[in-house]
Amino acid sequence: MTPHKVLVIGASILDITGYPISQLLPNDSNPGYIYLTAGGVARNIAENLALLQVDTHLLSAIGNDVWGQILRERCQQARLNIEHSVCPADAPSALYLAINNDQRDLAVAIVNTAIIDHINPTYLASKASIINDFPLLVADANLREDSLHYLCTTFAHIPIYLDVVSATKAQKVKDFVGKCHTLKANLTEAAAMSGIEGHTTKALLQMRDYFMNKGTQQIIITLGKDGSFYANTAIYGFVAPTSIAVVNTSGAGDAYMAGLVYAHLQQESLSNAAIFASAMSIAALMSQHTVNPQLHLSFIQDIIKKYAICLKNTLT
Repeated sequence: MTPHKVLVIGASILDITGYPISQLLPNDSNPGYIYLTAGGVARNIAENLALLQVDTHLLSAIGNDVWGQILRERCQQARLNIEHSVCPADAPSALYLAINNDQRDLAVAIVNTAIIDHINPTYLASKASIINDFPLLVADANLREDSLHYLCTTFAHIPIYLDVVSATKAQKVKDFVGKCHTLKANLTEAAAMSGIEGHTTKALLQMRDYFMNKGTQQIIITLGKDGSFYANTAIYGFVAPTSIAVVNTSGAGDAYMAGLVYAHLQQESLSNAAIFASAMSIAALMSQHTVNPQLHLSFIQDIIKKYAICLKNTLT
């Protein structure tokens, strides 16, 4: 095995976003701006890791259409290895079409990610020997439930970092989440899986105990403006929130996960991993791109120093 080799499994999506010059008028043609960017949780995580010089492989589903060609070119530019991805001839690439209002807030969106269903247990089984060659796996919950179950049970001997993605998709993994080495979720997603509500240190520790009793080795729960919570069976703590001018929130969670994975590869402690991941998230928030093109190790180290990212013992 190559120590710094990672396989990321999940969604690659082309994001098409538009917003009007002035107030959004329904049932009308609105002059404005349109942007086309490569996205998808797994693909974003993979690109962040590749920019940190990690040998990153992406197992995703990409169509043989014009949208798929754009995704492939973007992966090539990011030096992502996609040779293990499935490319069905008769399925359109995953697309996310969003219309924002003049405040850049989402007004309506349409998403077609049916192609991701081609990453099924049969396909994953055909790649089992390849998957077993990786020292670390990353998966997102955009995958089918049976695919996630197959991954988490068949390859439980490999550290699996799981990104829950959303509270709805959290339902797919709640019954076997203990097979994952590391779980990354926000507070809503963690509550959806554990059934524990609350935004207090006590509630977070109850969530920690719930997931640890299931078998998960470590959890990270992002808390928005309150920073983040990290825990394993031995320790827990918080990363203090940081005040910055936010340019774009898209991709911040994906960058955070990439930071956790990178720190794991560097054999960092969980607390140091949480600090590094927070800096990765800040780098994403500072950029108009989903993945900050300026990303490299010294850039993240500078963010940690500039914003004095630090730990604290309590939520308040």
